[in-house]
Amino acid sequence: FLCTFAVFVMTANAEVVIKMGHAGMTDDSAGAVGSAKFKELVEKYSNGEIKVDIFGKAQMGGEQQMTQALQLGTLEMQWIATNNLTPRVPSLGYFNLPFIVKSVAAAERLQEGSWDFAQAATIKQANVRLVGWEVMGFRVFFNSQRPINSVEDMKGLIWRVPKDDILVGNYEAWGVSPQPMAWHELFNALTQEVVHGGGNPWDDIVTAKLYEPCKYLTPMHYHVLSHCIIIAEPFFQKLTPQQQEWVTAAGKGMTDYMKYHMKYITEPEKIAFLKAVPGIKINTPSNEESFFIAQDNWPKFYKSIGAGDEKLGEQIVKEAAEIASFKREKFSDNLIFK
Repeated sequence: FLCTFAVFVMTANAEVVIKMGHAGMTDDSAGAVGSAKFKELVEKYSNGEIKVDIFGKAQMGGEQQMTQALQLGTLEMQWIATNNLTPRVPSLGYFNLPFIVKSVAAAERLQEGSWDFAQAATIKQANVRLVGWEVMGFRVFFNSQRPINSVEDMKGLIWRVPKDDILVGNYEAWGVSPQPMAWHELFNALTQEVVHGGGNPWDDIVTAKLYEPCKYLTPMHYHVLSHCIIIAEPFFQKLTPQQQEWVTAAGKGMTDYMKYHMKYITEPEKIAFLKAVPGIKINTPSNEESFFIAQDNWPKFYKSIGAGDEKLGEQIVKEAAEIASFKREKFSDNLIFK
């Protein structure tokens, strides 16, 4: 999973320097591309008043570790998978519910319709602010043992999962042994057979070379992996209004750019690459409907999504599903945290 942190420095002439990191394993990974685009735009908009230095390949640790550092005030900005933000912003948990979106377009719609609600929840629950979004794509099962055609094929496997209760619950419902693990630890765990597989989009499978230990790949539609840029709210409030505008505009520009890049450049290139790798076996599951049993878990997470209020959480999930189904434009005003 791709992560970013930032350290802020202001010189006497008001120049701002942001150190930005990501966990992308190659220069064409989503974290690398997204960070580079944010750097390009914020430096352009600020006419060089804001500078960005980028550090890649997980030099600065895992995403949840860096989020903690951000909250402690030792880091300022981060590029983080939404499911790695939800442990600190549980009201965003609806993004992680299995099968809540049916397409990438639906995931983008949910992000857009969530903006006001998600922004208020993120500030209130974690004291950080959303700056931009990215949708990487649906998770693809990868494993070293066998093709996955139905939920029966999952039983007995040890599966790497992000450290998120909802995603862990999905895999428990499917009969696997979930192993919560940071992204940068995964490749070694696979080669050492600590875990048999996991689920990530095509881009991650290629850039992290997960196809080397795992020859069986199964496209699925249970969860879309997305990322966001966040900034510490106290830090953001210390910026001048003009600097805030530049950072916000760069986040929006990055969001728009990544929609095009992931859909029309990254995913087609990565799929073509994998199809050309000797020994790789890509199969479409013959019974993906058997995985729908994980939807029975939704009510278990209403209370956490509602920040302790189960009825509120149920309403949040209901409206999120309506947004993702293009039946609603955005969340009701009365649901937005004050």
